[in-house]
Amino acid sequence: MKNYEFCLIAVFLLCSYALLAQTPSIDPSKRCLYTQAEFSDQIYFFGNDPRVEQIVDEIIRATGIAKNFKVAAANIPSVAAVKDRSGNYLLYSLSYTRQLLPSNPDLLYTILAHEIGHFAREHKLDGKFRVTEESSADEFMGRALFQLRNFGSLYKVLQINRRAPFAYNYLYQNGMRDKIISNGWNTSDGIVKSNGNLGYLDNENNVEKLPLPLFTVKGCPRVHPFPIQGFTNCKTIKDIDQLLVRMLNTLGYEQKSYYYAPNGFAMLTSLEQIDRSGKPLLGVERWQDYPSVTGFDGIFDYLSSLVLPKKGYFRLFVFLVSDQNVDSQNGKLNAGDAKAWLREGGFWLPASIGDKLLTDNHRFSILIYEFEAPETTKKMKECCESLFTIKDHLNTSGIGNALK
Repeated sequence: MKNYEFCLIAVFLLCSYALLAQTPSIDPSKRCLYTQAEFSDQIYFFGNDPRVEQIVDEIIRATGIAKNFKVAAANIPSVAAVKDRSGNYLLYSLSYTRQLLPSNPDLLYTILAHEIGHFAREHKLDGKFRVTEESSADEFMGRALFQLRNFGSLYKVLQINRRAPFAYNYLYQNGMRDKIISNGWNTSDGIVKSNGNLGYLDNENNVEKLPLPLFTVKGCPRVHPFPIQGFTNCKTIKDIDQLLVRMLNTLGYEQKSYYYAPNGFAMLTSLEQIDRSGKPLLGVERWQDYPSVTGFDGIFDYLSSLVLPKKGYFRLFVFLVSDQNVDSQNGKLNAGDAKAWLREGGFWLPASIGDKLLTDNHRFSILIYEFEAPETTKKMKECCESLFTIKDHLNTSGIGNALK
């Protein structure tokens, strides 16, 4: 009799589990799992915890982003962002989040803000740009936590992150993650203060608290003016940004770096390797973010030690929208300066810039930088004597045709 009752209970539990757990047809290979890299290939969904949903909605309201993802409890160790062909998924463990809710809710806010940052920045989550995307999500998290009332200071935020397990800590140089999170927090602080005081940005002492770093033309780029009238359907600065982002994503330029320009912005693309005709190389050879355990140096330092079979050619584009001339610096743009330039920009366009209306004074320009790495030294240098014409660069990249 006891065996019979035991079998009935077992059947009941199995049926209950089958009813509660749903097996979605999603591919979890493109993901960021906050606490570790391991991930089940078979994902099950469970009933959501309304308290987690409430925190997610609070972060959405605080940051003003669109909710372009679904939230679901699943059989994972902690919290994860997953990108599947069917959409974006913010997955969380019921046991993990229910443990944090009473004991450490601030950490749960922090983790959820980081993972939401991947969706807000439209990351690919395929591992090719792991350093850049994790850094971008951390910067977003810093911005988000500034907007939440339960986080009173940057010190508190940094202490939470230092004590919490994070799967990709090994990618960061000592102190680099603190700096990235601080940049997000301080940027939000600067936006709030500038919105409340129209003269705030006129004070040179406040330049460091601009919504984005101030753009200055460096080196010796080729400059191609483009008629602003070409953007006939664009009413605001944000409209141009969204048009450029869609175009560049289609052409494979997934990583961008933003700077502030007077009543506008400058957007830098990642450095790309091209062949002798100006066409982008295929696959990972075109560009890839190479993580370094001992530093945060990216592709430039990788190329300095790479044994190239032949001379290497590289370029990057800058898209500039402004109603005034921008400052410039003399001299060539060396590899170290270019590396820092790309790294130190923002990851997205703040609303305080994007919401500005376009005027008849606004101008749109494309700046093209060329670099060369000779066989002898493998050290990349800027080429002021142009290797290709502006038309060549626009045609081979596809940008010229996309902007017609």
